[in-house]
Amino acid sequence: MMHNRKFSGAGVEINCVDYGGEGRPPLLFIHGGSAFGHWWDFVAPSFTERFHTLAMDLRGHGESGWAPTGGYAMADYAADVATMVESWGLGEPVLVGHSRGGLVALTYAAAHPARVRALSIIDSLPQTTPEMLSWSQAMKEWKPRRYATLEEACASFRLLPAETRATPAMLKQIARFAYKQDADDGAWVVRIDPRCRARDPFDVFDYLGALACPTLIVKAALSPMITREVAQRMAAAAHGSMAEVENAYHHVMLDNPAALVRTLSEFLARVL
Repeated sequence: MMHNRKFSGAGVEINCVDYGGEGRPPLLFIHGGSAFGHWWDFVAPSFTERFHTLAMDLRGHGESGWAPTGGYAMADYAADVATMVESWGLGEPVLVGHSRGGLVALTYAAAHPARVRALSIIDSLPQTTPEMLSWSQAMKEWKPRRYATLEEACASFRLLPAETRATPAMLKQIARFAYKQDADDGAWVVRIDPRCRARDPFDVFDYLGALACPTLIVKAALSPMITREVAQRMAAAAHGSMAEVENAYHHVMLDNPAALVRTLSEFLARVL
């Protein structure tokens, strides 16, 4: 049965959704920027018969704590993964990361090449562009809207980027995990530290060559985040493979979860 588990990262309490399968090889899903672990609710349960399936809330996101000094660099997120693996005795997990979470997984796997069983990077931006750096720095000053009720907050829930094939019912299901109630005035506000939207410069090609595990690069067919050619270059640099998920924009796990489950399952059956 799905439940939350917590551990202490580098001065930050990290929340993790545990979907079940304890005692089996660990499989850790890592969400993208401004998202949270429950984004994997339509994918992760399909893997519990073979894996102990987990989805962490990155620091500053979801039900995880906020970094007291604003530590939201890629290395900070990867250090939380390292702490989780060590403190929970996960050994050599399979890592699956979407968007920014794919870069977190890549950072960890490149630093610990012998401690990752397999890796999948899903629709991750290969390089941080100047426009992304400028936007993300400005977003640190973003003031989230406050809502009188949870129902009002959930009704306002939107994805970024906005293009999606997710159904209204799916968006409603994850929206209820996106907000928390302020203890002072009772208002409902999104569960995210604005400071975590800042990005540090990153180039996947600085890391892919250090990988030692089977690696799958996944492109969302309808997403402009990464071209097919760049995805193929990433796969070649990692000595891995590339797959494309049809009928999906950037938010692959919401747009076409069945196809993503099939893609990941075929990869894991092939390499493990």
